[in-house]
Amino acid sequence: MKRHLGLVCFVGALLLLISIGCTSTPSPSDGGSKEESTPQLPQLVEGDVTQFVNPFIATGGAGFAVGSAHPGPNAPFGLVKVSPDTADKEGINFSHCAGYAYTDEYIVGFSHIHLYGTGVPDYGNLLFMPVASPIASDILSTKVQRSSYKKESEVAQTGYYKVHLDKPNTTVELTASTRTAYHRYTFKDKNTPHNVLIRLDHALPGGNVRDGHIHITSDKTFEGWLHSDGAMSKPGGGFMLYFVAKSKTPFQATTWKDDKIQLKELEQKGPKVGAFLTFPKDQTTVELQVGISMTGLAQAKQNLDKEGNNWDFEAQRQNTKQAWQDLLSRVRIAGGSQDQKTMFYTSLYHSYQMPTILSDTDGSYTGFDKKQHKAQGFTYYTDFSMWDTYRTLHPLLVLLLPKHQNDMVRSLLAMAKEGGYLPRWPLATGYTGTMVGASADIVIADTYIKGVRDFDAEAAYKAMTFLAMNPTPPGAKYGGRRDIEHYASKGYVQANKHSGAASVTMEFAYNDFAIAQMAKAMGKTKDVETYMKRSENYKHVWDDKMKFFRAKNADGTWFNDEFKDTVWTKDYVEGTAWQYLFFVPHDMDGLSTLFGGKDALLKRLDEFFELSFNEYEARERKLGLKKYYWHGNEPDLHVATMYILLGKPSLGQKWVRWIMDTRYENSPKGLAGNDDAGTLSAWYAFNAMGLYPIPGRDLYLITSPIFTRTQMTIEGKTIEIHALGASDKTKYVKKAWLNGKELPNLWLKHTELLKDGNVLRLELSDTP
Repeated sequence: MKRHLGLVCFVGALLLLISIGCTSTPSPSDGGSKEESTPQLPQLVEGDVTQFVNPFIATGGAGFAVGSAHPGPNAPFGLVKVSPDTADKEGINFSHCAGYAYTDEYIVGFSHIHLYGTGVPDYGNLLFMPVASPIASDILSTKVQRSSYKKESEVAQTGYYKVHLDKPNTTVELTASTRTAYHRYTFKDKNTPHNVLIRLDHALPGGNVRDGHIHITSDKTFEGWLHSDGAMSKPGGGFMLYFVAKSKTPFQATTWKDDKIQLKELEQKGPKVGAFLTFPKDQTTVELQVGISMTGLAQAKQNLDKEGNNWDFEAQRQNTKQAWQDLLSRVRIAGGSQDQKTMFYTSLYHSYQMPTILSDTDGSYTGFDKKQHKAQGFTYYTDFSMWDTYRTLHPLLVLLLPKHQNDMVRSLLAMAKEGGYLPRWPLATGYTGTMVGASADIVIADTYIKGVRDFDAEAAYKAMTFLAMNPTPPGAKYGGRRDIEHYASKGYVQANKHSGAASVTMEFAYNDFAIAQMAKAMGKTKDVETYMKRSENYKHVWDDKMKFFRAKNADGTWFNDEFKDTVWTKDYVEGTAWQYLFFVPHDMDGLSTLFGGKDALLKRLDEFFELSFNEYEARERKLGLKKYYWHGNEPDLHVATMYILLGKPSLGQKWVRWIMDTRYENSPKGLAGNDDAGTLSAWYAFNAMGLYPIPGRDLYLITSPIFTRTQMTIEGKTIEIHALGASDKTKYVKKAWLNGKELPNLWLKHTELLKDGNVLRLELSDTP
């Protein structure tokens, strides 16, 4: 996207747009107006919208601006995310949480499972790599195994990846279905060996394969399993990964163990095992299909049998592309630049990477009790980065893919039933305890109050309130709510016992608000009062003298004597005092009172964004931590939209556009930080359409759309947003009409928006 650093364009005259309205004339009681004529609407993009997806966005960046995306193919929410793992010249793969960095010179191999957009690495297991040298133990050295490649040979599209490896002079092509990977290797040199290295010991940094087993079952098939744990999955005992693979053509197999070649053995077991597959030199094209499961070998074979095909790589590539087309085309847009269209559809693409489908084709999955279960009537998901995703991603899924979101909630409830507790950050088949708060409360409540309710609400409510009321045992893997006794009795988490206590207290208050909203929707009146009172506990960590939230000790004294408002301290979780200053999304009135009134809060918001703008312009600490607004992290993602609730929408629209223009671009360094499982992408998708959620409330704020027309198709309903004239300059929404009736404020309810045939018409201007 073209970057615009100016904040406000005071150029041009006020542009009054023509009403669109509905086809019937509103009555005087509507309070709205209807134009006599309807202008011709902009033409929506037609046909293939996957052409606007650039999987290389967010695969680059440096320092804290690493996007952590992978360019390899996968089906929507697919378990298989087969993608290159890379390293630099020195063999270092720092910040390769998804295995890949755009600027790296070498490809180490192609592993089958990856996380998307995270700030901590895990997965990167079961690596394949074509090699064109004689079988020898030195190949098992990463620096020998790896190959350089030319960037111009690299292609990434929805459902397809291609690259040419220099050293083996081999072109690699990949595609994938939900649980099966498809490899096609074309060896260019007939005079060199055509070998494929299989490594069961490979994992991303921080990962460790504890055990593994590979068995060559015929001259065309092999299978096995591995037990791995990574930086996040280790607390939950790691995970088992099973695979069954087949080749289109016969091969000769050689196994290896502990870096030693085992010429006569067809089976190996241990933490460092694998194989070489050798193909005839006149066999220039090699095709492999690999079925994956975290349940068992039988399920991996079943997944391969049901998702594999008759060796038609191109057909599978098109099938996966069509699966993406089916989801992405549910939103069609008009207007905007080519880069903005690309950012939008890539944002949707990245929003549909995680959570990950874990259940097999027959519904089997390994539960958090490490036993086999079956998902009856739903798809079971894992890999929920909820401290991040509750803010934007899950609200986007509630809006655009409610059935998927419903299954995700059912998956969380299955984890609670089988593991005993709702998770914080579930990965693979276990708890990680990563991050803070009880974000599942917000995810579940937000889903329920917006009418997506095909799950056991009573079981959900019981699981939510159990963690809210009961202490977490020491060393518990599920995380829970730490120091909940003190929080419940005194209103805050003790800083002398727990790091990040100010942030955790504020998260708990928001969690309690979500429970209160769930209780209200379920008719639990008494509980509403209890949890609404607790939702005000953020006030207990407000320092009225300093006008910041601060961590507090058990005796009521402030934790940090030398208070610093622009550096990360133990008061907060991944943020500064400024970045947490406005983290009360659920209670704008209460926050205003702390500041001394709405005007005082607005003044502080103005100061925050002016400081943020100056920091950005000066490029201070470009690769490091930010002092003020930091779009590369989560706590202040909502802050620009606060202006709308406070009655100053033009300021909110100004800063939302500034963020969109300066923190997103159509390039490998296209995000301001880790996408965190689609959190930043979902933020862009919402605001590009002109909407923004308040998780836990049935509201969308109207921000500043960049498209002149947006059409959403949601479970048979068609909803349109018309913002005629929207452009880089014309970004200020003056008025809004829903079906011809003027809205009193620039927000509306989910239930109001989500009616078939609805038209939300926005009047925009190029002046505030």
